Amino acid sequence: MSQCRVFGYGDIHRLVDPSVFEHSVEVELTNRCNADCVFCPRSEQLRPIGNMSEEVFAGLVDRFDRDGISHISLNGYGEPTSHPSYVEFAEALRARLPATELSTTTNGSLLRPDMMRRMLDGVFNKITLSWWGWDRASYEETMLRLRFDRVHANLRELVQMRRAMRSRTDVEVCLVRTVRSQADLERTVAFLLQEGIRNFCILTAHNRANLLRDETIWRTAAEPDSEQDDRAAADDLCSRRSMVIRFVDWMGRIHQCCNDIQDRALIGDAREMSIQEATRLAADNYWRLKDTFCVGCTMPRTLKLVEFRHYS
Repeated sequence: MSQCRVFGYGDIHRLVDPSVFEHSVEVELTNRCNADCVFCPRSEQLRPIGNMSEEVFAGLVDRFDRDGISHISLNGYGEPTSHPSYVEFAEALRARLPATELSTTTNGSLLRPDMMRRMLDGVFNKITLSWWGWDRASYEETMLRLRFDRVHANLRELVQMRRAMRSRTDVEVCLVRTVRSQADLERTVAFLLQEGIRNFCILTAHNRANLLRDETIWRTAAEPDSEQDDRAAADDLCSRRSMVIRFVDWMGRIHQCCNDIQDRALIGDAREMSIQEATRLAADNYWRLKDTFCVGCTMPRTLKLVEFRHYS
């Protein structure tokens, strides 16, 4: 039987130097997506739909190189693998920033064998697949517009290719438990263990800065005891420089929060200011935004419920 090691929010911040988080950034190559997952409010975004240009990307790479960024994650409010230059951009980041940890999150539906091979060949430190379910019905009622059979086949091929290549890239599955699905968490984990997945990030659905309108997805899962508790959690987390989420959209603009898909909390152009300066501004801006943009957001509380599992 597999042995499981479990790490929570407290463990991560006890074991990892906070300065690592202060030199991390999330980059959205595109906000186009072929899915409509129940826990994602991307339909509420007001910014234009588009792909990051080569010019914007090159400017960001120059900035990240100057700022000594330690971790870059390619994700955002779109499916990153839908960007026509996704692999080329990732390879350029690896070539320019060889010591930087590079990760990506994908729904896995658009992965192709040639793409997987390049991703596993020393480009990414970690590839995370967003997933839920153990069969077609349970998967497709959560990961709307995606086909279980296709993504399942891609997941299998990615795991098998990693093994055949003896790649050092970690393959992880991210599970977002909702009110509707949280009772089936262990069934989903058991299914994925059979498919060769050993690393899991388990998140709890939240209201995404009040943009996820369907409370049946997140209210019980987030377990908000009171608005006062949510504010206390936000004051504790979102004002810390080590916890500010440095999020750069596909136009190169840096936001106060990854959930700012309506451009209510823009900080500036990520190419024209250091990430350290953006972090300082974001931490200071929290106290100005807490009673407007941030009020009622349940994300800070759910961050404390995050669970990482490693099976050996």
